[in-house]
Amino acid sequence: MRRASGKDEELIRSFLASRGGTDPFMLADLEHYGVESDNHFFLISDGGLLLRFHGNLIAAGKVGIQGKDLTRLVSDCGITAIMGLPEDIEALEIGSGWKRTTKRLMIAGGATASAPISYTMAKAEDAERIYGFLSREENLKDLYSEEMIRERIETDDGIHLFAEDSEGIFAHINSAGDNGMTAMVGGLCVRPDHRHQGVAHALVSALSSIYAAAGKKLEVFTSGDENLFADSGFVDIGTWCIMAPEKEDQ
Repeated sequence: MRRASGKDEELIRSFLASRGGTDPFMLADLEHYGVESDNHFFLISDGGLLLRFHGNLIAAGKVGIQGKDLTRLVSDCGITAIMGLPEDIEALEIGSGWKRTTKRLMIAGGATASAPISYTMAKAEDAERIYGFLSREENLKDLYSEEMIRERIETDDGIHLFAEDSEGIFAHINSAGDNGMTAMVGGLCVRPDHRHQGVAHALVSALSSIYAAAGKKLEVFTSGDENLFADSGFVDIGTWCIMAPEKEDQ
């Protein structure tokens, strides 16, 4: 396995094309950031690719990396999540100390109506407040950083929408991995005092409408919000695996 350079771009594109669009994050990062930057790079082996993007490591194909080398990469890069199709994750020698979660992959179908919500489309200067809001959620805090949010907004890699009241942000949703055809939904979060009022559904509808107007569709990885996304017109197309470090007992 070796680190990719600019001369490998066509090789990476060809490999991803051969997989039929099952790697939206890799396609989008290649489009927006190239083969390597300060916060991301690709690793190439004969059978697959790894993408490091901030604290995430994404696998595609049968990646030829030994367990000790993977452990070193995770440590050196501060990896907090390893993702990919289930069969690609199973091919990695991840070892113990990681918890596996399998999520449904859904794509937007027909639009459904929802009550409108007053929201703000985030600018780069909103990144600190957004991260402060998301970092309170146990299942989101390891997937985001203030730097990542700011970079995504500045490079048009995704859109962040948020709603706020006198106490601050109470709801948020974002897109990521915009590859020109699809983008992923992430960061859907509603403060407890605003839940069960249709806020999440309204944010999903708002973001879907923005992308539909641009001729694109949203995809989402979901486990606990199946009814929300199904009610919003999303349909199943596959599964996705996320590995995260197991939490030590307090």
